[in-house]
Amino acid sequence: MRGCLLASAALLCSGTAFAQEATPQANDQTGSATEALAEDIVVTATKKGYGESVQKVPMAVTAFGEAQLDAKFVQNLQSLSYDVPNVQLEDVGTAPGYANFTIRGLGINSTIPSIDPTVGVFTDGIYLGINAGVVLDNFDLEGIEVLR
Repeated sequence: MRGCLLASAALLCSGTAFAQEATPQANDQTGSATEALAEDIVVTATKKGYGESVQKVPMAVTAFGEAQLDAKFVQNLQSLSYDVPNVQLEDVGTAPGYANFTIRGLGINSTIPSIDPTVGVFTDGIYLGINAGVVLDNFDLEGIEVLR
């Protein structure tokens, strides 16, 4: 009985040694990672007419630059369906060039021009108010921003 008591006391005392805090070690990689995250990402797809920092825009933003679009071989908006979460960018199928875009479950599957789309598409700051002609091949894209 006395041996078990001494063994349990020894285990309890050794547990306090493991609970000590580790000494901080200098890590050069954390500084460069923090600096890389501190770069300003400017969101231009808002209705304000000027670019804002992504930290000040109160919505989820997925942005692709020119280099990323070239690396993914993006030819039209449908090509981004697999790269943006909760977004389906599809063709309606009844006529070529008609869009059926859905973001977070909100979308419309119609080719009737009098029905406004639920997902807005802006090209160079100009709103495309109907679903016709949105799914066309684009070239020389500077960037694409998806705001959810």
